[in-house]
Amino acid sequence: MLLAASMAGFSGNHVIVNSGYTFSPSTETINSGDSVTFQLANIHNAVEVSQTTWNANGTTALSGGFSVAFGGGLVLPAALPVGTHYYVCQNHASMGMKGILTVTGSSSGIAEVSCPKISVSLYPIPVSNEATVKVNAQEDLKGSNFVIYDAGGKEVGRVIVVEDQQFNISCGTLSDGLYLYQVVNSNRVLCNGKFLVAH
Repeated sequence: MLLAASMAGFSGNHVIVNSGYTFSPSTETINSGDSVTFQLANIHNAVEVSQTTWNANGTTALSGGFSVAFGGGLVLPAALPVGTHYYVCQNHASMGMKGILTVTGSSSGIAEVSCPKISVSLYPIPVSNEATVKVNAQEDLKGSNFVIYDAGGKEVGRVIVVEDQQFNISCGTLSDGLYLYQVVNSNRVLCNGKFLVAH
């Protein structure tokens, strides 16, 4: 029996990229419950720091703050409580590669990511060793990737999307637990979802 994977993985997702040695956008306001995807070159990371460290162009990570590996990754809502989050690229903070995320409790004025033109089927649920994925879309998916993240937001897998055809993802080496996925095209997140791995 075909089971559609949940499409309610996140309330909304925001993408931050690097433009040379700056974050773009460098300031962003999001809703509580939203996630943030950093799509960065391999020489850049994103680590939350205190406001004092941020003002001094320092690189000491904030205890309990979020941290994105070199090359980028996903920051989940649990790591983004309401308030202001200051972050830097540890390699380039001295060059001004810094950013600010403001998390609000209100949903007004913030666009949420939805999937009106794309559907993803992933089965079986839970996944044991391998899952079958089918992506149907009303837009061109050429160049899109199906990206898998663990619950900590670390990328653990990536597959090129084959539109209107089935493709398989290998989960045999993944630990049991909840995983998140995104269908990503260039800097755009087209869809989010989640699935469970249980061997």
